[in-house]
Amino acid sequence: MTALTQLTPNSKRLIEALSHIGYSIEDSLSDLIDNSLTARSSGTLLRFVHDGNHLQQIVVADDGSGMTASELREAMRFGSKKSLDPASLGKFGLGLKLASLSYCDELTVCSRKNGRAVGMRWTVENIGSGWNCEKLTSKEAKRELGLRFANLNLQESGTVICWSKLKNMPSHKRGIRSVIGLIERRLRLHFGLRFHRFIERSFRIMLDQQMADEPIKPYWIEIDAIDPFGYPQSGSEYYPKLYSCGDVLGEELHFEAHIWPPNSTDENYRLGKRASSHQGFFVYRKDRLIQAGGWFGVVNDEKEPHSSLARIKLDLPESLEDLFALNVQKSTVIPPIGFQDSLVESVAEDGSSWDSYRSDATTIYRGQQNEKWLPRYGLGRGFKKVHYEGDAEPNKVLALGWSLKEDAPLVELKGDSLIFNRRLRDDFLIDSEKVLLNAFAFLAVEILNDPQSKASGARKGNLLSEKLMESLDQLLSGRF
Repeated sequence: MTALTQLTPNSKRLIEALSHIGYSIEDSLSDLIDNSLTARSSGTLLRFVHDGNHLQQIVVADDGSGMTASELREAMRFGSKKSLDPASLGKFGLGLKLASLSYCDELTVCSRKNGRAVGMRWTVENIGSGWNCEKLTSKEAKRELGLRFANLNLQESGTVICWSKLKNMPSHKRGIRSVIGLIERRLRLHFGLRFHRFIERSFRIMLDQQMADEPIKPYWIEIDAIDPFGYPQSGSEYYPKLYSCGDVLGEELHFEAHIWPPNSTDENYRLGKRASSHQGFFVYRKDRLIQAGGWFGVVNDEKEPHSSLARIKLDLPESLEDLFALNVQKSTVIPPIGFQDSLVESVAEDGSSWDSYRSDATTIYRGQQNEKWLPRYGLGRGFKKVHYEGDAEPNKVLALGWSLKEDAPLVELKGDSLIFNRRLRDDFLIDSEKVLLNAFAFLAVEILNDPQSKASGARKGNLLSEKLMESLDQLLSGRF
């Protein structure tokens, strides 16, 4: 008979290793918001508490269903029981603890359910001495729950999570305000993207800043949804398309293939100026975005810019969750062996192939990179003869128009049109309108066709407006 020996982990070394598992601060705080959503709260407030020089605490409060003493005890356990709630966003029973202790040495959770307040606290020191979790008195828990958290009502139920003795925080040479500003900018993008479906359904994620040991100020900001598929018009009339793949998985898996319109400056596309890093699959689990881009290894260069208009929406069925592994941070999906083969063999409803989708997205992107502009009026034929002889034919026509809004810019590029403020026509361009408009159309086309102005739609538009405004200033000051 084989002898068994119990080997208890070295708790101090183990918690030190677990706290370096690789959580980003965005993923850590997202894990706490997952708990708020599971508790069916109407909103969550994220609070940064500082003393003017250093960040003292990060607090997350929600007005959800709260926990009893036994429920809180289980929630604070490493490897807590899997929730039977089908809406639960939890996965491993580790998120609250690992996410928190990656960025603090002291984790306090206070909760109220049916009016009764309870609280518990983990510290790295107490874990190292034998997994000893501190139980707070009802008075201590009520004090934490009794603070003001935006306009959330925690009188009957709710939960407050507090990180103290912070570590691994971002730094900034300009001080604590800039540090908090940096974190807030990162969280706006991350939360707005990861939880956009919930925000669109009225779930509120709020941020505020408070000075330690001072009265709480009733000011906060609310995060807007960022929908990675929220384009005003598809980049192709043939998309989105519904694709199916499945034999390898044992059942069919469906996903939607989308193509963004080129030259978009929409925040839903840019995703913090990192659009090319967010191409490919956007994988959702129970409406929560898990993975924001990536091709699961079927593309050699996953950040190649020519594919940046291609985005795929995949809602992971609960029946396949065990096949698609999630990392502990719930930020990456690991597909089963054979999925790549199934993917490249997938077919759309209209019979088109996987390769045709990627080819279409690349063609549309390359089309906007190869734009050649021609004025619609005035200089067309002669301009074309002089400037395009032996070169590609123009494929973009620049129209001219007028804005009736008095507060509109003097001149701006909107899509395929150069729009002038009407007051220029009324106050200045009466006698020489045609000549001047042709001159500006000529200048605009020169700028648009300049290779240096083609890096992106935003840069091109900004450069054009800047140059035209400079010319207008010279014109209006009599130095044109």
